[in-house]
Amino acid sequence: MAHRITIPRLAQAAGVSASTVDRILNGRGAVQKATREHVLAVAEAIGFHGVPVLRRRAAEGAGTKRLGFVLPQGNGLYRDIGAALSEAAQICARPELRYYDETDPATAAIILQELAQSCDALGVMCPDDPVLVQTLGELAQRQVPVWTLLSDLPQAARAGFVGLDAFRLGRSAGWFMERLLPQGGKVAVICGASGFAAQSDCAAGFAACLAGRGMDLVSRLDCGESDATCRNRLYRLLGQQPDIRGLYVIGAGMAGAIGALKLLDRPDIAVIGTYRDPYVAAAMAQGWVDVVLSHSFEGLARAAVARMVLPIGHTGAPVMAHLPQEILISEGL
Repeated sequence: MAHRITIPRLAQAAGVSASTVDRILNGRGAVQKATREHVLAVAEAIGFHGVPVLRRRAAEGAGTKRLGFVLPQGNGLYRDIGAALSEAAQICARPELRYYDETDPATAAIILQELAQSCDALGVMCPDDPVLVQTLGELAQRQVPVWTLLSDLPQAARAGFVGLDAFRLGRSAGWFMERLLPQGGKVAVICGASGFAAQSDCAAGFAACLAGRGMDLVSRLDCGESDATCRNRLYRLLGQQPDIRGLYVIGAGMAGAIGALKLLDRPDIAVIGTYRDPYVAAAMAQGWVDVVLSHSFEGLARAAVARMVLPIGHTGAPVMAHLPQEILISEGL
């Protein structure tokens, strides 16, 4: 009698790990469609006994779970995050992305309630607002798991949080700023929207790190996640206080800040940001930006989806999934 083909033997023949074959057979995690189809073809060729199961898994495609994501409209920052979330979710689920005006948290609450009717889990990035805290509490009562992304809602009932430790991120920015300005000097902070807990925590960590170290935090601007507003407010601030030597831009608004510096021809100002797109990368290469401390959007998306597809209740403490910082400098471009 012929020997039965084992999972390790199938994995070796297909050039994948045994754990990948196991995930396909048991539907335990995300596996690319192309990988599922390749493993099925190899299994059929070598006579693996689990071909019917593999064939069914391959036919399932993206799976049956539905994941809903609610993000601010903002600018390109949140669209990039949304694209990463959608791509990661499509491997194992059916994603639905909805955007809202970040100045209108009530609309975000309505969207969450709507998506809860059809989604198995929700991911949301939103300001720390009483309406949203109440909404998450109502969804928890209905056993709808909600994960906060990038910026947490510490007072809300949620399944957990996925993102950076914002206070530590701010301290890291302070550490870099101290080394960029060893003689000290005036430093300003720009928040995209300080209503987001993560941005306030970044600013607090930055200030805590620089306290007593010869730095003078002269201003904290809020640009409403608008590049135009950021450009105009920073332009006015630097006109009033031209001796500012450092700038920490938190959240959206980097393009606006760079625009103001270029208008005033101030490449001497040390700039640390939290977001990089092609425009910011080009500015880094030209010397307008010194450091970007950020998330890997792809890493954030994978971590969020991996947790959202798992069944979870609301009986325990929220799961805090803090991700590593991504440090970008011009020499690494």
